[in-house]
Amino acid sequence: MGYTYLAIDMLNQHLEEIINVEDTAMESNVFEVDELGHSFIPVSHRTLFAEYLTVMTHLYAYKQLIAYVIYPNIDSKSKPILIGLIQEDKLLDFKIVFGGF
Repeated sequence: MGYTYLAIDMLNQHLEEIINVEDTAMESNVFEVDELGHSFIPVSHRTLFAEYLTVMTHLYAYKQLIAYVIYPNIDSKSKPILIGLIQEDKLLDFKIVFGGF
């Protein structure tokens, strides 16, 4: 999970304190793109994931915040990777990077 650092960093910036990945409740799952609501993948960026059937998600929960990483569940050198932060189904922040694992 090479992008875990970016998700935790987004969480740290929002909280203005240092949280380590060990301080979070972690969960990983594979979902169909359509299963994820607009809280996780903004409407304006859903087309980036439309060509993929499934996405891998890594969630890092701390208090009422969830930092996450979402990327297509395929091996590829260049694919969209969404890093975001939500609280109570409200998207607080996100960024898209392109890369591979």
